[in-house]
Amino acid sequence: MPEMDIIQIITPMSFNPPIHIFQINDEVPETIRIEIISAFNIYWMDTASCANKIRVVVEKVMDNLKIAKTQKSLKGRKPYSLHQRIESLKTNFPQQADSLMAIKWIGNSGSHSNDSIDRNDILDAFEILDYVLGNIYETHTKRIHKLTKTINKRKKPVGLRLSRKPPF
Repeated sequence: MPEMDIIQIITPMSFNPPIHIFQINDEVPETIRIEIISAFNIYWMDTASCANKIRVVVEKVMDNLKIAKTQKSLKGRKPYSLHQRIESLKTNFPQQADSLMAIKWIGNSGSHSNDSIDRNDILDAFEILDYVLGNIYETHTKRIHKLTKTINKRKKPVGLRLSRKPPF
C-alpha cells in the first residue's frame, strides 16, 4: 500500500502588530487611524466583526467632518442614522458619500448573521476606504485641485505659494 503524505494547512488568526492592509496617510486623524488599525487586527479573526469595525471608521469620518449626529425634534434631539449622515455628505463630497455608503452596506452585512461576508468583501471595503481617505485627507491632492481651479478661473498663473513643498 502506498505511503500517504499528510499535509497540514495553517491559517493565521492574528498578527501582532497587525498587518496593514493599506498604507494609512499621515494626514488621517488619529481617532480614525486607531479604528482602522483595530480593523486590520481583527481581519484575520472575524470578518463580521471586521466589517462592523470598518463601519465604525465611517462614523468617525463623519464625526471628523462635523456631519451632524442629531436633529431637533419635538421631544428634544433625535439621532441621525449613519445612512442619513452619509446622505448629507453628498452636498460637499458626492463621490466620497457614495463610496462611504458602500462601506456602510458591507458593515451592515457584518451585523446580520444571515448575511454571508468573506475576506474579499472586507478587502473591497478596505480598498474603498483607502480611496475615500485619500480624497478627503490628502492635503497634496487638495492643494493641487485648489491650485488648478484657481489658475483655470484666473486664466493665468497664481504666483509663488509659500505653502508649496520643494520638489526635492
